[in-house]
Amino acid sequence: MKADWPLLIAVMAVSLLITLALVFYADFRGGRDPHPGDSPMDHPLGETLAAYAISLGVSLAFLWAFDRTDGVALPAILGMTVLVALLPVVEGMGPMSPAGPGLTLRPEDGRAIALGWSVPGTLSNAGDDAAEAVVVEARATVRRAEETSEVEVMFLPGRSSVEVEFGFSAQPAGEIQARLVGYRVP
Repeated sequence: MKADWPLLIAVMAVSLLITLALVFYADFRGGRDPHPGDSPMDHPLGETLAAYAISLGVSLAFLWAFDRTDGVALPAILGMTVLVALLPVVEGMGPMSPAGPGLTLRPEDGRAIALGWSVPGTLSNAGDDAAEAVVVEARATVRRAEETSEVEVMFLPGRSSVEVEFGFSAQPAGEIQARLVGYRVP
């Protein structure tokens, strides 16, 4: 068994491109644009190359730990290492559940209640995995001041939805902003 160098280089290039696309161009929240003076590790390509180098090292360590490198020529070890490092990339491309619960508010269905104003909404989980401790928040301007209303749903099975109500001290003026605060996968 020996490595076909052009094929290994192609596998490495494809692995790097897929990893770069998955991690940095999949619209993950919390990232920031690079600034002048940042180190190479503050840029997507630098981080991807470093992560790939680590995955190659881990792959080689696994091969060594399971005695797959004993008595094997260096080109074969390099080939096995590159192919083992490809496995997480291929797994990352596999079927994924949508990114968690989503909230749809219906302010037009809002109504007066004894303590102020209620705005209904539907909390949905389009993914296959359940979510627990789902916290959603709605913000609105009420009487020229910002108010926040929070709802927690203890358990939301995959592919299900539940009706929720957000309470405000009076009828909100203007747009109601909603966001998912957080959740856990059980």
